[in-house]
Amino acid sequence: LDFTDPAALQLVLNDLAAQYAITTEAAACTALVGAAGSSESVVDWTDAQEVAAKVWAARTSISASGYLPTHIFASSDRVAQLGTLATTTGELLFPNLNPSNALGSLSPATSGGQPFGLTLVESYQLPAETFIVGNSRGLELYEQQRGAIQVSKPEVLGVTVAFRGYFATLAIDNSKFVSLVND
Repeated sequence: LDFTDPAALQLVLNDLAAQYAITTEAAACTALVGAAGSSESVVDWTDAQEVAAKVWAARTSISASGYLPTHIFASSDRVAQLGTLATTTGELLFPNLNPSNALGSLSPATSGGQPFGLTLVESYQLPAETFIVGNSRGLELYEQQRGAIQVSKPEVLGVTVAFRGYFATLAIDNSKFVSLVND
């Protein structure tokens, strides 16, 4: 550190913080997939009517817990499939510009949207083909970021740096999550 630009250390800390974020997101996704208490089978992910019917079936299942769904949690491949769903006349179910009489909107330029009026959460840490309809009250995430820490190592005239934090998950109610899976 004596012979380097302080900005170089900041680059290392930024990379460590990014790795911490990836690790905690992966833990959250693992907990979410495990929290799905039931599933609905989808035969054809290109059939808009079938996918919509399964989302509504998931709503019915979740509503038995006393809550309605608030989110769709999906892997990138499922978001791409969702974005290309179209009516029998070829109109997109979720147009990205000025949706009129649509079931929501999606844009390939963002990782969010409102398909079926639910908040879309896309994560690259979710396993491929993941599509979960759920209520966010069913899973709690606890995080306390402690940030960067450094320890001097005089025996090598060096410094060890790390980014640290505490992260925990709690699945409160598995009936608030329904996974749409391949049939």
